Amino acid sequence: MDFPGAQITPLHISPFNMTAWGTNATTAALYPTNATWPSANYALFTPVTITAPYPVNRVFMMSGSGGTTSIHHDFGIYTPQGARIWSVGAGAQGGASTWQYTTPSPTFILDAGRYFFAYSCDSTTSSAIFGAAISVPAARLSGMQQMASAYPLPSSATFAALAQTPVVAFAGVTRTASGY
Repeated sequence: MDFPGAQITPLHISPFNMTAWGTNATTAALYPTNATWPSANYALFTPVTITAPYPVNRVFMMSGSGGTTSIHHDFGIYTPQGARIWSVGAGAQGGASTWQYTTPSPTFILDAGRYFFAYSCDSTTSSAIFGAAISVPAARLSGMQQMASAYPLPSSATFAALAQTPVVAFAGVTRTASGY
Protein backbone atom coordinates (compact mmCIF):
# COMPACT_ATOMS: atom_id res chain seq x y z
CA MET A 1 0.00 0.00 0.00
CA ASP A 2 1.25 3.51 -0.81
CA PHE A 3 0.02 5.16 2.38
CA PRO A 4 0.32 3.87 5.93
CA GLY A 5 -2.94 3.07 7.58
CA ALA A 6 -4.70 0.77 9.97
CA GLN A 7 -6.34 -2.41 8.76
CA ILE A 8 -10.10 -2.19 9.17
CA THR A 9 -11.48 -5.30 10.81
CA PRO A 10 -15.08 -6.40 10.34
CA LEU A 11 -17.52 -6.04 13.22
CA HIS A 12 -18.07 -9.79 13.29
CA ILE A 13 -16.69 -12.85 11.55
CA SER A 14 -18.76 -15.93 10.87
CA PRO A 15 -18.84 -18.68 8.23
CA PHE A 16 -21.12 -16.37 6.24
CA ASN A 17 -18.46 -13.65 5.77
CA MET A 18 -16.45 -13.51 2.56
CA THR A 19 -13.35 -14.27 4.67
CA ALA A 20 -14.76 -17.73 5.26
CA TRP A 21 -16.17 -18.78 1.91
CA GLY A 22 -14.64 -16.56 -0.74
CA THR A 23 -16.53 -17.12 -3.97
CA ASN A 24 -18.34 -20.13 -2.48
CA ALA A 25 -20.47 -17.71 -0.44
CA THR A 26 -22.12 -16.41 -3.55
CA THR A 27 -22.15 -19.57 -5.63
CA ALA A 28 -23.58 -21.77 -2.87
CA ALA A 29 -26.33 -19.23 -2.11
CA LEU A 30 -25.70 -19.39 1.63
CA TYR A 31 -28.55 -17.72 3.43
CA PRO A 32 -29.04 -18.72 7.07
CA THR A 33 -32.40 -20.23 7.95
CA ASN A 34 -33.77 -22.87 10.33
CA ALA A 35 -31.93 -26.14 9.82
CA THR A 36 -31.66 -29.62 11.28
CA TRP A 37 -28.21 -30.68 12.52
CA PRO A 38 -26.99 -33.70 10.49
CA SER A 39 -26.36 -36.08 13.42
CA ALA A 40 -26.00 -35.98 17.18
CA ASN A 41 -22.52 -35.09 18.49
CA TYR A 42 -21.28 -34.31 14.96
CA ALA A 43 -18.81 -31.40 14.61
CA LEU A 44 -18.31 -29.29 11.52
CA PHE A 45 -15.12 -27.27 10.97
CA THR A 46 -15.47 -24.30 8.61
CA PRO A 47 -12.30 -22.55 7.36
CA VAL A 48 -12.01 -18.84 8.07
CA THR A 49 -9.24 -16.46 7.06
CA ILE A 50 -8.43 -13.57 9.39
CA THR A 51 -6.76 -10.78 7.40
CA ALA A 52 -5.49 -8.68 10.33
CA PRO A 53 -5.15 -9.19 14.08
CA TYR A 54 -8.71 -9.56 15.38
CA PRO A 55 -9.74 -8.92 19.01
CA VAL A 56 -12.23 -11.59 20.11
CA ASN A 57 -14.37 -9.89 22.75
CA ARG A 58 -17.40 -12.18 22.37
CA VAL A 59 -18.60 -15.18 20.43
CA PHE A 60 -22.15 -15.68 19.23
CA MET A 61 -24.44 -18.52 18.20
CA MET A 62 -28.00 -18.35 16.89
CA SER A 63 -30.51 -21.08 17.67
CA GLY A 64 -33.27 -21.99 15.24
CA SER A 65 -37.02 -21.86 15.78
CA GLY A 66 -36.99 -25.39 17.22
CA GLY A 67 -34.15 -24.68 19.65
CA THR A 68 -34.80 -25.51 23.30
CA THR A 69 -32.73 -25.59 26.46
CA SER A 70 -32.69 -29.40 26.18
CA ILE A 71 -30.44 -29.06 23.10
CA HIS A 72 -26.75 -28.52 23.80
CA HIS A 73 -24.13 -27.01 21.54
CA ASP A 74 -20.51 -25.87 21.50
CA PHE A 75 -18.58 -23.39 19.37
CA GLY A 76 -14.79 -23.25 19.11
CA ILE A 77 -11.80 -21.95 17.18
CA TYR A 78 -9.08 -24.31 15.91
CA THR A 79 -5.74 -24.04 14.17
CA PRO A 80 -5.36 -25.73 10.75
CA GLN A 81 -3.46 -28.51 12.55
CA GLY A 82 -6.48 -29.25 14.76
CA ALA A 83 -5.41 -27.64 18.05
CA ARG A 84 -8.27 -25.95 19.88
CA ILE A 85 -7.55 -22.30 20.65
CA TRP A 86 -10.76 -21.67 22.57
CA SER A 87 -14.30 -23.02 22.90
CA VAL A 88 -17.52 -22.13 24.68
CA GLY A 89 -17.76 -25.63 26.15
CA ALA A 90 -20.83 -27.80 26.55
CA GLY A 91 -23.90 -25.69 27.18
CA ALA A 92 -27.64 -25.52 26.70
CA GLN A 93 -29.17 -23.44 23.94
CA GLY A 94 -30.93 -20.34 25.16
CA GLY A 95 -34.27 -21.28 23.58
CA ALA A 96 -35.94 -20.84 20.22
CA SER A 97 -34.68 -18.20 17.79
CA THR A 98 -32.30 -16.54 20.23
CA TRP A 99 -28.82 -15.09 20.05
CA GLN A 100 -26.41 -16.43 22.61
CA TYR A 101 -23.26 -14.52 23.47
CA THR A 102 -20.27 -15.71 25.48
CA THR A 103 -17.42 -13.50 26.60
CA PRO A 104 -14.06 -15.28 26.67
CA SER A 105 -12.13 -14.77 29.85
CA PRO A 106 -9.65 -13.42 29.16
CA THR A 107 -10.50 -11.98 25.77
CA PHE A 108 -7.86 -12.68 23.13
CA ILE A 109 -6.56 -11.68 19.72
CA LEU A 110 -6.52 -13.96 16.70
CA ASP A 111 -3.47 -13.18 14.60
CA ALA A 112 -3.88 -12.88 10.85
CA GLY A 113 -4.06 -16.34 9.34
CA ARG A 114 -6.29 -19.33 8.69
CA TYR A 115 -8.47 -20.96 11.34
CA PHE A 116 -11.40 -23.32 11.62
CA PHE A 117 -14.62 -22.26 13.32
CA ALA A 118 -16.12 -25.41 14.80
CA TYR A 119 -19.70 -26.10 15.80
CA SER A 120 -21.05 -29.21 17.49
CA CYS A 121 -24.55 -30.13 18.66
CA ASP A 122 -25.85 -33.09 20.67
CA SER A 123 -29.23 -33.21 18.91
CA THR A 124 -30.88 -33.54 15.52
CA THR A 125 -34.09 -31.82 16.61
CA SER A 126 -35.87 -30.13 13.71
CA SER A 127 -34.93 -26.46 13.23
CA ALA A 128 -32.62 -26.40 16.23
CA ILE A 129 -29.86 -24.60 14.36
CA PHE A 130 -29.91 -21.32 12.46
CA GLY A 131 -27.65 -21.99 9.50
CA ALA A 132 -27.48 -23.22 5.93
CA ALA A 133 -27.21 -26.68 4.38
CA ILE A 134 -24.83 -26.88 1.44
CA SER A 135 -23.76 -29.65 -0.88
CA VAL A 136 -20.91 -31.95 0.05
CA PRO A 137 -18.87 -31.00 -3.08
CA ALA A 138 -19.16 -27.25 -2.33
CA ALA A 139 -18.24 -27.84 1.31
CA ARG A 140 -15.23 -29.97 0.38
CA LEU A 141 -14.03 -27.35 -2.11
CA SER A 142 -14.14 -24.71 0.62
CA GLY A 143 -11.99 -26.89 2.90
CA MET A 144 -14.62 -27.88 5.45
CA GLN A 145 -13.85 -30.86 7.69
CA GLN A 146 -15.87 -32.96 10.12
CA MET A 147 -15.63 -35.18 13.18
CA ALA A 148 -18.32 -37.81 13.63
CA SER A 149 -18.29 -37.71 17.43
CA ALA A 150 -17.12 -34.43 18.94
CA TYR A 151 -19.50 -33.05 21.55
CA PRO A 152 -18.29 -31.20 23.43
CA LEU A 153 -15.51 -30.06 21.14
CA PRO A 154 -12.21 -31.84 21.91
CA SER A 155 -8.91 -30.11 22.71
CA SER A 156 -7.44 -31.71 19.60
CA ALA A 157 -9.47 -32.32 16.45
CA THR A 158 -9.01 -35.31 14.17
CA PHE A 159 -10.27 -33.98 10.87
CA ALA A 160 -12.09 -36.23 8.42
CA ALA A 161 -13.45 -35.63 4.93
CA LEU A 162 -17.13 -34.74 4.82
CA ALA A 163 -19.37 -37.76 4.52
CA GLN A 164 -22.80 -36.12 4.82
CA THR A 165 -24.47 -32.87 3.83
CA PRO A 166 -23.19 -30.26 6.29
CA VAL A 167 -25.19 -27.52 7.98
CA VAL A 168 -23.12 -24.41 8.52
CA ALA A 169 -24.19 -22.92 11.87
CA PHE A 170 -24.57 -19.17 12.21
CA ALA A 171 -21.93 -18.73 14.88
CA GLY A 172 -18.80 -16.62 15.04
CA VAL A 173 -16.78 -13.96 16.80
CA THR A 174 -17.23 -10.24 17.30
CA ARG A 175 -14.87 -7.48 18.41
CA THR A 176 -17.62 -5.67 20.31
CA ALA A 177 -18.16 -6.04 24.04
CA SER A 178 -21.91 -5.45 23.70
CA GLY A 179 -24.53 -5.28 20.98
CA TYR A 180 -24.19 -7.08 17.69
